[in-house]
Amino acid sequence: MKQNLFKIFILLVSLSLLFPIYNEIITGGVKFFSSGHEPLAYRFLVSSRILNGDNLVWLPQGHLTTLFHNIIIMLSGWTEITINELSNATQAFGFYHHLVMFALLISSMIIFFKKLNYSDLVSTYVLGIGVSVIASGSFATQYFINVDYLTLNIILSIISLGVFHFGMNINSGEISKKHHLMAAVFVGLVVSNKITMLPIGIFAALPFIFKQQTEITKNYLLIIVAKYGKISLLTVILVLLLSFNLNFVNMYHSFWPMLKFVLNPGATDPAYNFINTLINNKLHYIMIFNFFVVILAVININKVPKSSKYILLSIFLLSVLLWFFVIRRGATMSMVESTYNLTFFSLGIMKVLNSNNVFKIIISKYFAMIIVTAIIIMGIDPYRQTIHWMVDSGRYQTTAFADYEKISGLTEGKNKYFITYNNELSNISVSMFLRKGLS
Repeated sequence: MKQNLFKIFILLVSLSLLFPIYNEIITGGVKFFSSGHEPLAYRFLVSSRILNGDNLVWLPQGHLTTLFHNIIIMLSGWTEITINELSNATQAFGFYHHLVMFALLISSMIIFFKKLNYSDLVSTYVLGIGVSVIASGSFATQYFINVDYLTLNIILSIISLGVFHFGMNINSGEISKKHHLMAAVFVGLVVSNKITMLPIGIFAALPFIFKQQTEITKNYLLIIVAKYGKISLLTVILVLLLSFNLNFVNMYHSFWPMLKFVLNPGATDPAYNFINTLINNKLHYIMIFNFFVVILAVININKVPKSSKYILLSIFLLSVLLWFFVIRRGATMSMVESTYNLTFFSLGIMKVLNSNNVFKIIISKYFAMIIVTAIIIMGIDPYRQTIHWMVDSGRYQTTAFADYEKISGLTEGKNKYFITYNNELSNISVSMFLRKGLS
């Protein structure tokens, strides 16, 4: 009983980190259209178009998120709304978006409650939420709040760390086909939300792939990659089909634009952007920590069994893949995501080293948690400032109304949805909202 109460306390502490955000969402302090008109347009209007049978809708990422959004809109009856209903509808849409994300997070806590020990729960939820939402800077906080696929990316990354811990805890002889099926489906779900999240999906599956094998042969790798690849690909295809509401014509028209975007996202000066992002968001502290953990793993790699050595080497390779996405994409969101995912890799590395009794003294065993906690505390003030900024931006929002002549050029031949503000700068927001949602 005491053990369960302590676990509940840990989970409550982790959820308390999100309380400032959810408090503003529930009380209406965050106005989603004001704080993030671009992602709201992507998600609300695009889901509405998909459900109304539009054959010219495409998105380069976030299809799992779109599936959830489609369900929200269908259940809420927002496939056809008047302009006077749009303001309330978009706000409610953002609320239900976060309600679904919160339900996923709570569901994972229930599933992992008996499968993870105290330190695993602290690592997965307290540090996981702290790193991805607080310590990764104001952009991470904003990405979590905005109604977009980035919120789900954070939730999936946290769950992946929990799956990794569970895989490390389970005995090799207890790993069954259902565990491999679960891990492969999870990889597919992660990839269906964003292709550059592939490394974090594979990371979750590593213990199930390697713990049963004392010797990794080329034949085994080919078989396991084929099996995981097949199940993951089927999962991705299923999510795509459902996210497009089984509209095969839409999927056909969307395939090449999506592929073109993935191969050439069009980012420039990634090295310059990355350095600026590191400095402005104080992410260099996290990167120093990650570098130190990697060095620690390299020093101790010969002290762990072969299966654990394969897991560590795989994490190193996945880290390289994350860095490739940073260099290739160059966007701030990719850099922030890669930063907290690299930190999750570091927490996974510490789990491998601790599970194999590499550390003998308590300060070494828990040093990662101590350092990451200190980094999270450093990020609390920017975290609070970002929430206040997003709440303040909503105070300028006014009632939605129609003005056909003003923007008829943007909406010719299309359904017309738009919101105006009481300040001049919002004209840009109106245009951006329409172009992102209706073009």
